[in-house]
Amino acid sequence: MRLKFPIIKLLDYRAKLRQLERGQNPFALVVLAHLRALETRRAPQKRMHAKLQLIRLMRGRGFTKKHIAELLRFIDWVLTLPAELEQQLTDTVEKEEEGMKRNKYVTSWERIGEAKGLEKGLEQGQIRSLQTTIADTLELRFGTNSEGILAE
Repeated sequence: MRLKFPIIKLLDYRAKLRQLERGQNPFALVVLAHLRALETRRAPQKRMHAKLQLIRLMRGRGFTKKHIAELLRFIDWVLTLPAELEQQLTDTVEKEEEGMKRNKYVTSWERIGEAKGLEKGLEQGQIRSLQTTIADTLELRFGTNSEGILAE
């Protein structure tokens, strides 16, 4: 019996950067992240821009939220940044997402759903607030042994 394993060197894909950037395969982004990490090893500013570019590419692919989360986890691991640049990147990404949300048309049923969700959240917050107030009052009145009373 004989087993053959094809060998791929990711460095060979340096000549295919444009193809990787346009590819729909998630592994194209994985390879791109690896190559960008090698290119920007000692250039944190360039690394931040490379990471931002990968995030933008990923958004445009139409991946599911689960795929995006997994790819982001990998990209974040491969393209680590100093804390101040990570914060700068986060701010940029949040601003872009905010702009995308503003430009996106929200249907009437989405607006109704958001309003209902907000209403329900406020209601639950008031209930939790009331429960916390009752728990604090019982503790003040009866001490820490009031857990049995609180359950009732």
